[in-house]
Amino acid sequence: LVQYDRFQSGEFDSEPDLFFFNFGGYSGKFYFNDDRTPMLLPEQDIKIEYSYTEGSAKSIQAFVITTPDGVKYYFGVTPSTTDVDPVEYTKVFTSQSGLGWDQVISSWYLNKVVSADGNNTITLNYRASNYSYYTISTSVAGSTGARGYKQVRNYVNGVELDNITSANGQVNFVAADTPRDDLSSDNPNGIEAVNTTAKALARVDILQRSGLVLLKSFNFAYDYFIDNTTPIASSFNTNLVTDKKRLKLLSIQEKSGTGIANPPYRFDYFSELVPRRMSFAQDHWGFINGVTTNGDNLIATFYNTNSTKTTVAGADRDPKWPAMRGGTLSKITFPTGGYNVYEFEPNQVYTSTITGTNGTRTSVNSISVGYDGGQTTKTASVVVAIDYHQYA
Repeated sequence: LVQYDRFQSGEFDSEPDLFFFNFGGYSGKFYFNDDRTPMLLPEQDIKIEYSYTEGSAKSIQAFVITTPDGVKYYFGVTPSTTDVDPVEYTKVFTSQSGLGWDQVISSWYLNKVVSADGNNTITLNYRASNYSYYTISTSVAGSTGARGYKQVRNYVNGVELDNITSANGQVNFVAADTPRDDLSSDNPNGIEAVNTTAKALARVDILQRSGLVLLKSFNFAYDYFIDNTTPIASSFNTNLVTDKKRLKLLSIQEKSGTGIANPPYRFDYFSELVPRRMSFAQDHWGFINGVTTNGDNLIATFYNTNSTKTTVAGADRDPKWPAMRGGTLSKITFPTGGYNVYEFEPNQVYTSTITGTNGTRTSVNSISVGYDGGQTTKTASVVVAIDYHQYA
């Protein structure tokens, strides 16, 4: 019974782990059967092998996936002792529980592709990237009071792609000169500190393998969405800084091997505020709603109707337009001077239709039922009578 209670509370996991993959045109997921046989969802004609040391108290270290054409894809820890193993470890820190366990690998990255005849190999090399970031946990167990949330610091000991090499060429992924401002360091004491290792991608260089002659490069320019105004819950660390910024891509520019630059691709975004990561300015689905008055409330206002109808005051979690489009791409300008403009609108609910003489139906009487972010008048209830023959 004690063990059952721990499963019920979520402390123990009663379901098998799901592993997801996406590479070379193949994607899917799998889990391990009781006899440790990989079971693919959906079933596919691929072979999955894994490297695991019994009794090591460690995760699976590596995978090899063979596709129907005989090509082998290698993921995770490599046999080399001099490279950076392309795996990622994650752990969490909370003020209630301290720093979590860090021996579980959460991601295995592709490190090699070998042709069916073994004569051609593509190798992917990585560099270390360790950082942390803050987020909100909505687990009720062990939460702050009865509010249903707590502050969590996620630690990532991971990697960034450094280069890809083959017999004919090499692609280098060059990191920016300065670390990212929207991430914190991986110091283990739970105190926010300046990130010193994790960097954005500054440039991709394509080189000829013989002599490593530069053929072309692609340069990336960035800025940040910044929110210095939205308050966060009083129980959180109110001195947080890194959660106020979100990285955004401004442009991509191609240059020839001799340095001749083409006009760039430019990216514009809607001007609505992108709130800080720890903000409660979010709707029921976690998207931006622009509300800055939720205070310490994350659970939405609700009604208690056990005996008499009473309102339990909480957060405003309704979707809001146009706040919901904050940070969304609004325009792409191409090197040729042309551009694409993107327009968005919230969902609307139509309660009746007008049928024309040619049988076409036009929806009318648009209203909001409270959760679509529409600008039309909200109504408490909607009753719609529909003849099913009209929609058969």
